Amino acid sequence: MLMTKGGTMTRRLASIALAFMLAAGMVSCAPTGDTELWLAEPLSYDSALEEDSSSRTTDVTYVLRTITSDAEGGFWSHSSTSWLHIDRAGLTARRYNDFASPSPSHIAAVSPTQLIAAVGPPFHTTPHAAGLYRVDTSTNRWSRMPVESTRVGAITVHDQRIVYVDYTDEYPLSDDRAGMYTIRAVHADGTESVILGPDPSRLAADARLATDASGLLWVATESSTFTVSADGAVEHIASNLGTNPVLAVSPAGSALVTAATSVTTLDDGEWNLSGGSREARSIVERSQGPPLVFIEPGGKAIALPFTANAIAAVWLDDTRFIAVIPGSGDEAVLLRVRIPQTATD
Repeated sequence: MLMTKGGTMTRRLASIALAFMLAAGMVSCAPTGDTELWLAEPLSYDSALEEDSSSRTTDVTYVLRTITSDAEGGFWSHSSTSWLHIDRAGLTARRYNDFASPSPSHIAAVSPTQLIAAVGPPFHTTPHAAGLYRVDTSTNRWSRMPVESTRVGAITVHDQRIVYVDYTDEYPLSDDRAGMYTIRAVHADGTESVILGPDPSRLAADARLATDASGLLWVATESSTFTVSADGAVEHIASNLGTNPVLAVSPAGSALVTAATSVTTLDDGEWNLSGGSREARSIVERSQGPPLVFIEPGGKAIALPFTANAIAAVWLDDTRFIAVIPGSGDEAVLLRVRIPQTATD
């Protein structure tokens, strides 16, 4: 994506100025306050397109259902033709529209500039060849990977190993019910392997994948969340709500899921919503629906009421995550949350 010289220079100067203010403590780049509280804050970012010379700071965005870590403490998100990259400092690194390239259903990052994208059925019809693509965002070059699978779903990346969901030809079934799938891996040398074979007792309409720092694979379907160890052993973690699942796993192995499991809910005195515009705070405060459930590595679970109706989430590191909270229309809030110190001890 090309940028105009004037627009690029202006945005660079704005980023330098904001970075200076961050370093000087003049602007908050993360929720601050009591380390024993869950601290939530609508994320403000520059939403101006790269060719636009002006700055457009906002904390109310469009609905982002596709979001992934950038592998270095920031995140990438995509919706239709719009792309957004927020770096580890909370600044807008990229914001552009791409009308020519495929529109992926799922993405995962190898690095802040290198993505893996799932294109085509069973989720999107597209004139582009279906399958897995490597995306160099610095040049906007899309290269189809040499895998046979053409019905690709969720993706996760760990140490250059790309893991993805491969749906069978039977999916989706005629009545839109879930179908069988295989979880495959593409290794650094280009070879492929099967991590989890198809099983009629494990069906999914749109599964989610995640890995922690150890490489343990997490899977969430409409009915359950489970892990798959290196030897293929499956361990049940939680029963889900039967709706589109949300799954995010921190490097240390803490998870955010849409679980139906009856768990304790945080009391009002255990969390705080700070900052944000009136509109952003209203979206968060009025959001209704099932909250995300935080599951510690030891298995302890607690529901987070400020994430009600979240449609996606991503961990930035072991102490911070982003939850996408939709409004009543096409708007949403990127809610940045810092977990209490007691949850990481």
